[in-house]
Amino acid sequence: FGLIVPGLDDTLAIVLAAKSSRINLLGLSTSAGNTSITNTTKNSLDILHNIHRQDVIVVRGSDKLIAGEAHLAEHMHGSGGLGGVTIPSSNITAIV
Repeated sequence: FGLIVPGLDDTLAIVLAAKSSRINLLGLSTSAGNTSITNTTKNSLDILHNIHRQDVIVVRGSDKLIAGEAHLAEHMHGSGGLGGVTIPSSNITAIV
C-alpha cells in the first residue's frame, strides 16, 4: 500500500509503481493535500483505470487532520489536482 495525494508528481509515482515488475502494488490510501480528499481519491481511481490496473485497491483516507488546518495547493495543482489535465473517469469506487 502507498499513501498518495495524487497531483502531477504522485501520478507519475503511481504509474511507475503500478507498471514495475519489481513492485507488487496492492493498494493506495488517499489523503488531502494538493487538493481535496474527494479529488485525490477520484484521481487515484482514474489513473489506475487508465493504465489498466483496476485490480489495485484504493482506500479513501480521512478528510480530517490529526492537528492543524488543511492548506490545499490548488493554486499550483489546479482545482482538480492534476494541473488542469482531465483523463477518462473510472467507474470503480474506493473503499471508504
